[in-house]
Amino acid sequence: MSFVGNFIGKSKDEFGKENIREAVTIILFSYAGMFSLFVFGTLRLVKSEIPAAVAIYSVFFVVLLNYIIFKIRKKTKFAAYVIVALVFILMLGIFSVIGKNGTGLYWYYIYPLFAIFLIGNRTGSIFSVILISVTAYFVIFPLDFMITYPKVILIRVVFTYLFVVVLTNIYEYTRVRIQKYSDKMYSEKSEYLEETLQQKEEMSAINEELKKTQEKTQEQAEEQRMLNEKLFAQSLKIETAKEETQRKNQELNQQNEEIQAINEYLDKSQQKILKQSEEYKILNSKLN
Repeated sequence: MSFVGNFIGKSKDEFGKENIREAVTIILFSYAGMFSLFVFGTLRLVKSEIPAAVAIYSVFFVVLLNYIIFKIRKKTKFAAYVIVALVFILMLGIFSVIGKNGTGLYWYYIYPLFAIFLIGNRTGSIFSVILISVTAYFVIFPLDFMITYPKVILIRVVFTYLFVVVLTNIYEYTRVRIQKYSDKMYSEKSEYLEETLQQKEEMSAINEELKKTQEKTQEQAEEQRMLNEKLFAQSLKIETAKEETQRKNQELNQQNEEIQAINEYLDKSQQKILKQSEEYKILNSKLN
């Protein structure tokens, strides 16, 4: 809960930016109004001006009731219109019967601030113009119970009052435009930040995927290295077996050559024996 949220008894997010401003203005005006009404009512009571004191206290209790209802229901528009209407009636009361020595009109300059700040430029200006129009009518055509004002002062009051209305309108219009621009910039900034965060999350997901792919590639490379080592070991075994086979083949070839030489020797011996046998037979035949 922010300070404003604590001040109005509700969180800022639930009211919204513009309603927060209206809510704070309503509460500040309510506090200031109740304090002023209580003080002025008490002064009137001390001076034994009972009708004026009763009227002021009546407005005080209406403001208090409106404040309590606002705190419960959180309806800013209703509370704002009640305050503007009460101040409207109070201004007419100060002008007609409460203001002394022609000072009632001096309070009129605060009314555009109440009206325009609380209910907006257009409606607040309408209320402000109606107030000064009604006042001008009663200055020109006063009733019997009303305080009389010099008609010459009316022109000065009307022009200065309308000047305050215009200045208040300019201020409120500028504030609204700046607020809208600020909200737009904030919205664009929020969208940009949201997109940036989304892109960051996407990049994180991509990096995570790349990291997994890299780990998988490293595992595959390690498996390939181990397979290459196995293939190399098998290649060495094959090479060794091949050399062993060649050596054995050479030994077999050598043995074959030796056997062939022995066979040749035996063949020669056999031929020699056959030749000697032939000679022996010839010799025997000669002897017989």
